[in-house]
Amino acid sequence: MKSETDSTRSPLTLGWEFFKIGCVAFGGFMAVISVIEDVFVRKLGWIKQEEMLDGVSLANVLPGPQAVNTVTYVGYTCGGRKGALASFVGILTPTYILVTGLTFLYFEYAQGVPSIESFFTGLVLAVVAVIFNVVWRMQGKCLQGPLTWGLALMAAASVLTIPTDWKLRATLGVLALAALLGSRVFRTTPDPVPAVAGDKGGSVLPLVALPLLLSGLYLLDLPIPKDGLIHVAITFAGLSVLLFGGGYVFIPMIMHVVVEQEGWLTLGQFNDGIAMSQVTPGPIVISAAFIGQKVLMEQGALWGIVGGLVATLAIFGPPALLMVAASQMLERVKGSGRVQGALKGARAAIVGMIAAAGVTILLSEVGGGDPVGGVDPMRAAQSFGILILSLLALVRFKLPVVMVIPAAGGLGLLLL
Repeated sequence: MKSETDSTRSPLTLGWEFFKIGCVAFGGFMAVISVIEDVFVRKLGWIKQEEMLDGVSLANVLPGPQAVNTVTYVGYTCGGRKGALASFVGILTPTYILVTGLTFLYFEYAQGVPSIESFFTGLVLAVVAVIFNVVWRMQGKCLQGPLTWGLALMAAASVLTIPTDWKLRATLGVLALAALLGSRVFRTTPDPVPAVAGDKGGSVLPLVALPLLLSGLYLLDLPIPKDGLIHVAITFAGLSVLLFGGGYVFIPMIMHVVVEQEGWLTLGQFNDGIAMSQVTPGPIVISAAFIGQKVLMEQGALWGIVGGLVATLAIFGPPALLMVAASQMLERVKGSGRVQGALKGARAAIVGMIAAAGVTILLSEVGGGDPVGGVDPMRAAQSFGILILSLLALVRFKLPVVMVIPAAGGLGLLLL
């Protein structure tokens, strides 16, 4: 008979929790991470804050969309491989359904998405409130002493000041430096390393081999129909393991492939697909569903849906497999005193990066996304008002995130 804990953390329950998060997953990687932390660490208590930050660290050094990789890690930590699969499906389902419907309307009726900028601005301001609330909670545990504060400030400065072209290298460099310093300064007495058994056990070789095989097939440029389902799957799967640094790295890479190399989209259609991914919850890489649906929909609407689904699974699936493999290997070594010290250093840097992400998003929204035109004082005041109300709802009244974010969207629609 299952224990209450086993039943509570069943794959179905994990999938449902991430489905709800997926419905309000606006604001980018760190914003989504903040919502996940609020639900799984604070509200449910299913994982420790340190474990959450370990997952973020792994997601930063592995290929693929970082938010979905972290979701996979949390699912694996809570429920093994089945939990990872359920969480992966849960987080992607809402945004996939939305993008599929909008893509059909876009190509069928040649109409753009109606302007709902104010609503989404309200949503994102609430997400910023979630980020700041999470950073406040994290700093109490992760920033203890001058060195951890220094690592956090260094990481925040790298996110806020380094040019985009160098930001990926800087982020990885700061994480590596923080881990190296942590392994030396915070090294603890080694603990016995528990065996990894049950659904968390098994060989990691198949999890690593499949993504590598798919990337190899992509590089071989097989003589198969360019507009066929297999070619779409191989193309996106191959690109997925080359996607380091988050979804925005995906834009120039995939633009070259789908517009210039394959000719699947015009540049205008590609830009519209990216815009669509920005006004729906979930990662920007969900634009793969838009592209896959477009390629196959000439064979019929149903084929278009299949094409979008295959492209989505291909771009997100291989990195998720690598994440499960890395999570399993981390469990086998994290009892090491040196590894624990390295993780403590990396966690401090991650807290700084999350805080910087919140500041970046806030400045963008307060300025209305128009750095040339300057800041509208009235809009800025209204934006800060929504932010403060969201913080009060979260901190003072302890309202759930999935309630606060849509309510802030409504305020944005009324005020902005």
